[in-house]
Amino acid sequence: MADSSPTVQRRRLGDQVRKIREATGMTGAEVAARLECTQSKVSKIEGGRSGIRPKELRELLDIYEVKDQALRDQLLALAQAGNARGWWARYSSSISPNYASYIGFEAGATQITAWEPMVIPGLLQTEEYAREVIRAGVREIATEEIERRVEIRMRRQAQLQKTNPRLWAITDESALRRLVGGPALLRAQLRHLVDVAGDNPRITVQVVPLAVGAFPGTQGSLNVLSFDDAPATVYVETIVGDVYPEDDDLQACMLAIEHLQATALGHDQSIAMIRRVMRELPPDEKGRG
Repeated sequence: MADSSPTVQRRRLGDQVRKIREATGMTGAEVAARLECTQSKVSKIEGGRSGIRPKELRELLDIYEVKDQALRDQLLALAQAGNARGWWARYSSSISPNYASYIGFEAGATQITAWEPMVIPGLLQTEEYAREVIRAGVREIATEEIERRVEIRMRRQAQLQKTNPRLWAITDESALRRLVGGPALLRAQLRHLVDVAGDNPRITVQVVPLAVGAFPGTQGSLNVLSFDDAPATVYVETIVGDVYPEDDDLQACMLAIEHLQATALGHDQSIAMIRRVMRELPPDEKGRG
């Protein structure tokens, strides 16, 4: 059972608030004007990416003419729970607000579908592999900062061992062959991938073979988080920042994931390919193949 992280509580609140707004016929822009805030803030509240103070929520419910005291109390309780601090708050200086929200969503998801074309998906990375990937980022960062980001990734993995969602990880064959950290480190990463995912019924790994050629999704990584009691959240990582697509863009991402799942090899075939790539790797410095 996924735990109720503060971000997921905000998402539950935002979903209910959005439904109430839609029932009134008001647009996000109209609500923003009444609250004297930006439309972006309304969108973030409804998407669970921003908390809302109890006073603001009461004002919002007054605008929507919500008289049911039980409903108001329920929504205020969600707002208070959503304003709690998750474990990731202590790393706020090292991560963007969008990434912080993503970690919160991830902690409460019942299924995580991750597409990563360039490297092994983060939730299945070893500590050493993650360190090399983070070190090779676009911007130079201090060693201390690299270690903080590695720690965040490892804590995300540990959190998922507690909440135990279904994980569906899709990657490209090129990621299996990219010599991140050299043959020995990559071999250890691929072995970890087989050990963790090979016979685990809650983890599905798929690999898109190089022979497929161009296909939707080659432009970048994306993640779909599914919940039992809230709409799915899509998170797209780009070189200039991370975004949460909405409306038509969200649907395009969902279609891309479905196409990737249909294009990639099945789980057993993918595990077999990973084993084959391990055998084909050049020997490491000590001559081990």
